Amino acid sequence: MGPSFFKPRLRGMQGGARSMATGIWLVSLVSALSPHAEAILGRGRSFSSRPSLMRLRGGRVSFDSGLARECLEKMWNRDAWLGVETQPHRIYFEEILADRFCLTGPFQLIRDELTLSFNRPRSSHGRQLLFNQTRVADCAIDLAHPSCFTTLGYTTCGDRICMQSADTYKLAVASRFASMTEYGDTKFEFFLPMGGGTDSGPSLAHVTMSHNFESDPRIKAAVYKGNSKSFVLVNIDITTHCGRFDMGASKVESFLGNEYSDVTAIYGMAQESVFRDPRQCCYSIIRMLRNFKLSNAVHVRLRKQLGEANYNFLRSNEILADDGSPVTYLVAASIIAVQGMYDTLEALGPGGELDERGLGHVTASVCLNKEGQEDRLLLCAKGTVFKSQMTVQGLGTDATLYAAKIVTDAVTGGDVVQLTYAGSDDMEIHTKTYDPPLQKKDEYGSEELYPSPKKGDGLKEGGVSKPSPRKKKPLRLF
Repeated sequence: MGPSFFKPRLRGMQGGARSMATGIWLVSLVSALSPHAEAILGRGRSFSSRPSLMRLRGGRVSFDSGLARECLEKMWNRDAWLGVETQPHRIYFEEILADRFCLTGPFQLIRDELTLSFNRPRSSHGRQLLFNQTRVADCAIDLAHPSCFTTLGYTTCGDRICMQSADTYKLAVASRFASMTEYGDTKFEFFLPMGGGTDSGPSLAHVTMSHNFESDPRIKAAVYKGNSKSFVLVNIDITTHCGRFDMGASKVESFLGNEYSDVTAIYGMAQESVFRDPRQCCYSIIRMLRNFKLSNAVHVRLRKQLGEANYNFLRSNEILADDGSPVTYLVAASIIAVQGMYDTLEALGPGGELDERGLGHVTASVCLNKEGQEDRLLLCAKGTVFKSQMTVQGLGTDATLYAAKIVTDAVTGGDVVQLTYAGSDDMEIHTKTYDPPLQKKDEYGSEELYPSPKKGDGLKEGGVSKPSPRKKKPLRLF
């Protein structure tokens, strides 16, 4: 490249001469690099042919929410099938996935890590990569098109009986809306709190959002500056579980000491194998209702998510379907899932995890475990947050308003349970607006929603208690 490539000696030069020498050196450097630009940028490529790199240097682009809002309205105009036990793929295909494809239809999905190669190459920390980072830049997605940066979070109980349903979910849902590594593996936020639901809605929302987007400001800037219509979609599916034991000619004793026969099923018991006896399922929820232990952190969390009024009602009353099938534990599992959905929506929207370009789609479901068959699924509720507006539809969080009936599954022809709320199986859509969040977050971006119990919190070993007047009421839109 010649001597002009090297920085000139500036020692001893005065201000004007020093500036002139530096300018001459910069001109020489650009001239020297020009013939090698193709090799540096990649064959056949230039900065002008990589608009995403140019946009990283551009100014802020204001958000045009019109297209995303149209997609959101289209989603909420769909008929929802809520509260009915059925095959999981029917819920995944006809409800959850159909809703999300409504939200993303006109947009190109950004979920494959390989398409993020527009970002500067990361250090390999001494590891030998399996590909040439410069040549892989050709895989970069064109951010000039309206884009949707998507991520996915999923929770279910850690009970081993739920593993089949988790595998089904990964193949049906996560494979389409979760992030994907450059090597093709699906990766999503996967949590297994005992009893299902959420350990903490704010923490779940924060982790799902920050791992995908907030920890990469250059990628965020590129997506936002690429097109004024581009946005981020945060998908979270919250699941609890409840066993379903088909009666046949057998008799089973309920937790209140009643024996049942000639009913469709016992909800709250499951048989893992034909070689095993039925057992309680979900054990954490059932034991929380039957034998609450203040020293058990799982019991404390589930009881607070259930709510004191519901706890007192469900441990003293049994809810039966129209044919006499007990559904008490199914109702408890549904309320815990729905409350987890509320907590997560609250954190995404009013809690400030989403910015102006963020859209959250959260669902609450109960997995129904059956022996020797594919588990069933009951979609309890769904909700969205976008542009200071929260919308929800589905079952609520008041146990006294639940009822159940046995209906015939239109697909399989079998008997399944349908939960109703407030005397209706036609779930209304509820919407509320909220002010943009102003509260200060801690260093982790969330607050402790379920702190450890302290004296005077209103919890007692085993028995009925009164709620503490100091406790913050959970979000309830129904």
